Parts: sequence; structure tokens; C-alpha cells
Amino acid sequence: MASIFSAARGHLDDIDVEQVLPFEKGLLEMLRSSHPDILKDIRERKKLDEDLEARLNAAIEEFKASFQAQG
Repeated sequence: MASIFSAARGHLDDIDVEQVLPFEKGLLEMLRSSHPDILKDIRERKKLDEDLEARLNAAIEEFKASFQAQG
């Protein structure tokens, strides 16, 4: 869900195609380790409300900044 959300919301638009899979892998690892509450809420609620969407967006942007700084 987080990967699809990232792509659908344009978070991957400025990521090089060859970097999409490493981005997705890193994002999921970061969410599992630093934001397990977001993944838990997605599993339990089975939908994104405004709060959960905002938290997911913030986590993706946080990861994206560190990902782009590495590249």
C-alpha cells in the first residue's frame, strides 16, 4: 500500500527509473523500523483517512530527503 501510494501521489516523479526499486525497498525498511505504527494502522483500518495519509506523506518525504542526499 505504501509503495502504491508513493507512486500514485507523485513522490516518485523525480526519482530516476533505475532508482525506483531501491527507493521502494528503502522506504519499506524505514517504515518498518521507524514508523511501524503507520503500517499497523494501514493494516487495521484498510483505508487512509486524512490523519493516516498525512503521516504517510510525512514519512515518505522524510525518507525521500535522505534517499536523494545519498544519491
